[in-house]
Amino acid sequence: MDEEDSQEGKWYYTVVSKDYEFHNLEYEILEDLFMEDGLGDESGRVSQALTGFYYQLEDESLRLTGLLPNDKDGESQRMPPSRTPTGRLQVRNTEANTLIPVVGVKVKTRRLVKLGHGWTNGAGNYTVNKSYRYDVHYSVSFENQSGFKVWNTLLDVNPANFNGPKQNRTGWSYNFETNSFGWRFATVTNAVRRYLVHASAFGIGHPHSNLRIAALNRTGASSAPMLRRVWGTFGFSTNSAFGNFLLRANGISLAVNYIATVTKLVQPDLIISAAVGRGTAQIYTTTFHELAHASHQTKVGNNYWVKYINYIITYGSYGEGDGNNAPLCAIGEAWGNHIGFSMNLREFGNPNSVISLNGFEDFNPEESGVGDDLIRRVDLNGRITSWEGWIPGGLMHDLLDNNADIIRGGIRDNVTLYNHQDVFNALDSDVISPQSFRDRLLSENNNRQRAFVLDLFEAYFWD
Repeated sequence: MDEEDSQEGKWYYTVVSKDYEFHNLEYEILEDLFMEDGLGDESGRVSQALTGFYYQLEDESLRLTGLLPNDKDGESQRMPPSRTPTGRLQVRNTEANTLIPVVGVKVKTRRLVKLGHGWTNGAGNYTVNKSYRYDVHYSVSFENQSGFKVWNTLLDVNPANFNGPKQNRTGWSYNFETNSFGWRFATVTNAVRRYLVHASAFGIGHPHSNLRIAALNRTGASSAPMLRRVWGTFGFSTNSAFGNFLLRANGISLAVNYIATVTKLVQPDLIISAAVGRGTAQIYTTTFHELAHASHQTKVGNNYWVKYINYIITYGSYGEGDGNNAPLCAIGEAWGNHIGFSMNLREFGNPNSVISLNGFEDFNPEESGVGDDLIRRVDLNGRITSWEGWIPGGLMHDLLDNNADIIRGGIRDNVTLYNHQDVFNALDSDVISPQSFRDRLLSENNNRQRAFVLDLFEAYFWD
């Protein structure tokens, strides 16, 4: 290093000593100077001696600002070795009462302004991309490596964040138990990840990768407004329209100024009721259901989805089946119910705390306009044992299964040769009723078992 470069080094030393907050920038500039002088190796790394020089600058800046750890903090005044934090995140699965990995979330580390992060893998393990010589602060951001983000409320402008402790630089592990603030975020995160796995296995399309999902600390209804996609589309462009949707679909009433915040800044795609009292299996099932809608919306587009939203605003949830666009609602909700329960059984087995296969099979169809959209009969443990209504929620299951049960009026389910991919492929943007779904399904599959398919739709009052 010549005299000029030596003076440069002294200047940066002085700046770092006076203001530690710039130490990352100064190190990068110093590193560039050293590399220009050929003092780095072939991989672009500065030598160990120069790294040590940087650490001396760091210690001096900490000493002068009174931030150098002392012996009672568990560190020696001599330079401690740097460590790369690692750890594991898990969440309590209440269905099996076991801890399972939290997958794909960001673990963030901070020592003053030295910031690092790492992503949890399929086992919940992470490794941070920075090394530290002193204790660091840990936190978990529920922005997922797959692209989606989980929100705490409808009014937040950043993804949900769980603040961990100031912990040893070697790492931090944490279990999100049911009494943890982060339990619902971790549970919804895992539910989304599992949906993507099941959707690939079923051969159905994934939703938009960058979904915004509000995981609310409440019970009650959930919804898939897909607001980031449809806001401003004809018929759904005012705050009052979204306020009406929230009230009708989710039972949520917000003041006008809060609604303006939601529509301008947050724009959730999914709203999930994720209170811990619902339990893992119910939250997963709800998330599967709403993500099935998200996959459907990705396929059919915004104009189709606005018709769906306006139906809910007009008739209050699903109505009685005799309003404008009721057939569109019928086919959309049939899909959501089918996927929600199909993935539930695949994830948790038969039976589980939400539903049994027998309950899934036992659907008593009703004609539209009877006054009930969907009635689910439950046992003393809250498990669905049978259901009925004008929305043909059992129809898609009967298209796929091999059980030749009688649906109603002596009409037997003899359809056996369809799969999930066939069903999803037929949910096109011009399919706006169960009948048009039936016709598209047959045309795309060479009229496979046509007579049996026609009988099945007649059994569900959609002939």
